[in-house]
Amino acid sequence: MKSTREVVDYTREVVPEASPPPAIDEGIYGWMVRLTPHVDLEKQMARDAIIHRQSLEHAIAMGDKNVIRYEECPNCSCWSLFWRYEEDQAACVNRYCTDRLGRPNLWTLGQIAEHHVAAKYAARRTAT
Repeated sequence: MKSTREVVDYTREVVPEASPPPAIDEGIYGWMVRLTPHVDLEKQMARDAIIHRQSLEHAIAMGDKNVIRYEECPNCSCWSLFWRYEEDQAACVNRYCTDRLGRPNLWTLGQIAEHHVAAKYAARRTAT
């Protein structure tokens, strides 16, 4: 499975001495998280973005395009994203959030996941 291979490759990249991955894919994310708590913040954020992106990919593959509605736009931070199958990207429908030609901003699942994780980590740093 492509997503499992990505998780194993990433984990082995940041933790070369990692133990073998679980034989059953169900534990692959837990394996990756357990082996990477000591890596620097940037690598932890990349790890979490992989997990989040893959969860979005799986949901959309199962027909749940509404999952994207729970993500904020990386540009305007509004809850205005809609999935566009024809582009295989999310579009922001906020009329003020457009590119330089006036078209809706489009976002890949990777960009959305990175924004989601960055916001989560920023909230952790500012929590009191």
